[in-house]
This record gives sequence, C-alpha cells and structure tokens, in this order.
Amino acid sequence: MLTDPLLEALDEVTQAQPYVPDVGDAVRRGQRLQSKRRRIAIAGATLAAVGILTGVLVALPGSSDQNASVIPAPVASATPAPPASSPTAPPPAPTRTPADPALVRQVTTLPTAEFASIPASTDGSGLTEVNGSPLVVDGKPIVFWDGAEYSPFCAVERWPLVVALSRFGTWSSLSTLTSASGDTPSDIDTFSFYGARYESPYVSFQSVETYTNQLAGSGFYQPLQTLTTAQAALVQRYDRTNGSIPFLDIANAFVMTGASYDYSVLEGKNSGQIAAALLDPTSDVSKRVIGSANAITAAICTVTGNQPSSVCSVPPITATRH
Repeated sequence: MLTDPLLEALDEVTQAQPYVPDVGDAVRRGQRLQSKRRRIAIAGATLAAVGILTGVLVALPGSSDQNASVIPAPVASATPAPPASSPTAPPPAPTRTPADPALVRQVTTLPTAEFASIPASTDGSGLTEVNGSPLVVDGKPIVFWDGAEYSPFCAVERWPLVVALSRFGTWSSLSTLTSASGDTPSDIDTFSFYGARYESPYVSFQSVETYTNQLAGSGFYQPLQTLTTAQAALVQRYDRTNGSIPFLDIANAFVMTGASYDYSVLEGKNSGQIAAALLDPTSDVSKRVIGSANAITAAICTVTGNQPSSVCSVPPITATRH
C-alpha cells in the first residue's frame, strides 16, 4: 500500500512531541474548583449563622404565665426579691389538666366556721421561724414555693397552701394532676402551680415546679422550670435538708421543708373526694389539710401585719399567730 511520505513524517513528529495541556481547559477547571470552594464556604457560613441564631433563640427566657417580674420594694435592709423564673416550653405532661372550676371553688371558699373548728397544726416538718431580711415585692411579702410535679410530698402540701392563700387572694388557671406513678407513695391527686395565677392585695406568690411527673430519657423526670440565681440562693440558705422539696419560704420569716402532714390521709382518694372531705371537720383529711392551712395562714398574717383582719383576727389564727 502506497502512503504519502509527508503525511508519515508529520505523524511521526506528532507522536514524538510531548503532551501540552490545553491552557483554556485548565483555566476553566480552576474556575470551576474556585466556584465550588466558594459555594462550600457560603454554605458553611450559612450553617454557622443558623446555629448561632438557634442558640440565641434557645437561650432567650420565656414569659412566665404565673408571676410578674419581681422588683424589690424600697424597704430598709430588705434583700432583693427573687425574680419569677421563666419556664421553658412545657414538656408533654398528659396528666396535667385545667382544674375543674367547681373543684377550685369548693377548695378555695371553705366557710370560716370550718377553719375555726380545726386548730392550726403541722405534724410533719412544720414551719420554722427564721430571721432573714424581709422578702417583698411591690410592698407585699412574698410566699415562695419550690416543688416538683412528680413528688408525692409536694402533692400533699399543695392542698393546704392553696387553701391558705385563698384566704388572702384569688386563684386562677390552676391545673390538676397526680404525683408520679413510679414514686412512693404513687399517684397522689393534687394541683400544679405551673401556669397558675394568684392575685392578692396582701401577699405575692411565686412558685417553681422544677420537674414534671413524666420520666425523661435520662431516667429522671422531665425538667419544667429552673430556679433563678436568687431563688436558688434562698433554697441553699434556708432549706435545712439540703435541697429537699417541697420548700416553702414565707417572706424570709418562716420556712418549711417537706410535707407538713402524713401523706397517707390522701392516698387512694381522688380530688373530688379530698375536696368533699374538707367540708367534714371530723375527717382526717380536713384535720390535716386545714390544720396545716391554718398554720400557714397564721404565718402569713404575721408578715402582712395581720391583714386582712377578717382572717387574721379570728380563732384559731389569733392563738397561733407569732
């Protein structure tokens, strides 16, 4: 087969020459790489910004449903009142339900004769007088509660506290639930102060419910509210059992740790049965709950200057008042 010598020579030269890359192609590949790196950097910055924003949103305090911000009253030697805690979004707690208005009305409108027929008493931890600087807000003494929804001891103590405070003001938005099923004793019917409102011209009420009655993945109960720094300082100073609950502080004049009466009187009873028993001054429920409520009432009268007189100037409060 005949071939063209010139073509053969050109072919040999082409094969012998080293490969020279296409400059234009290299430039294009470099541009594409640079663009890809730029997109990765932008995406990373965007994710970082979202992370920062999310952290800020999580860190922002929620609004309290139950208490206004606390401002210390201009009282000589008064300690700063603990601001109301800001609850996080409530974890699922299917057993916490709005309290039946009829139940609340029955518990908070007990007749004066009912109180007068039962002496003030606390057969448990009881109230202890302390010498703290007055704890006040807007000129009103503060009643501070530290509890948790799972605790059976908190469950029994909420009943006399609701009763006692109803003599000085008005409750709204109370919830009902039971203490934790896995605790001992279990399933004590009670109220929750989470989300509740209390209004009074004589006293201010602040509460923190630190945990729900529902278990979390950690094996303990789901967190609900957190003590502020000032509230934690109160607990650390006056809680004589090293952080036990419930803890009650009445204006830094009286404190109580633990339930003030034996929980067994409420075991096996639902809220309606407990409320009905309160109307019978001979029942164990009435003697324990109203007896404790009278002791709390007497302590509150001490810090309100015996106001209102319709509550503080009648027996058995006068006999118990400090």
